[in-house]
Amino acid sequence: MKRIMNIFFRTPVPLPAKDEEFVHDLPSHRLQYRPGGSTLIVSFDNAARVDKEAYVDRKSWGESFYLREKHSLLGVIARETDWYRNRKLIRTLEEWAKCGFFRSFDRVVLTGGSMGGFAAMTFASLVPGCIVIAFSPQSTLDPKIALSDNRFPSSRRYSWRLPYSDAAANVAAAGKAYIIYDNLLHLDRWHVARLPDAEHIYKLPIPGCGHGGTPVINQIGFFKEITRGMISGKMEAGRFRRLVRMRRRSSLYYFTLVDHAEYRGHLSFLPCIRKLASLNLPEIELQELDDRLSLAIKRLSSLKKSPQSRGRGLVSETSNPS
Repeated sequence: MKRIMNIFFRTPVPLPAKDEEFVHDLPSHRLQYRPGGSTLIVSFDNAARVDKEAYVDRKSWGESFYLREKHSLLGVIARETDWYRNRKLIRTLEEWAKCGFFRSFDRVVLTGGSMGGFAAMTFASLVPGCIVIAFSPQSTLDPKIALSDNRFPSSRRYSWRLPYSDAAANVAAAGKAYIIYDNLLHLDRWHVARLPDAEHIYKLPIPGCGHGGTPVINQIGFFKEITRGMISGKMEAGRFRRLVRMRRRSSLYYFTLVDHAEYRGHLSFLPCIRKLASLNLPEIELQELDDRLSLAIKRLSSLKKSPQSRGRGLVSETSNPS
């Protein structure tokens, strides 16, 4: 009886106006909208923003870029790292989908990184035919499915029985889905492998980009070009691979390779990283890399002397930003 009463007497969800700027506050989330062109970008917060940036007055993820591109922007701001496992948020998005808010745009793009990438993929079924751009997403953190992924312990506090809890079951509703990830990170690779193999789902690995990927792409100067191509739906896998091949000019790329080598205990791989970097980086960036390499060599050498301590001090996947 209580459940029936809640259905009939719950507070109606305010319906948004496409041509007016608005902010819709929920207990754990804020939906902030800026009108623009006929393309709507729905950007979801990642976990790092929740941990590092104040909730009040936080801008939407990618706001300055998307607004400069003259797109309409709906930012989903998270108060907690809840992986959007929240009944009121889900109900709001469902009601807005039913009332035709998303259909009123010529194109809808759902995007985000890590936690935000999960949201972009899993809510694709609310906007059939949308474009998804997800960086290093989780397919789910349901402990019954992703038992080995313990990088995000806060996610276990929330209900994975709610709808849209498995992006692998929802992402195929997108017209096109671009999934960018570091395939050297075995957990990120595992999540992407769970997604359907389909022509319209582009699984785009960038070895050595780390968890998140966007800093490396941004440092080589191709983030805007890649993002524009994906928003338009015209980015092809071959062109993407050619562009990100330029990551060899990114210092962050080599730092991530050092992390990978240290995590795996590959001491012999470190000189190879230094040699490759010397062909592509300026001297000032090589000096920073040398400091990082020296630290990695020292750690790995001490582990060889003390096998019982293997695993201590190594950079794990959890150290990469969400």
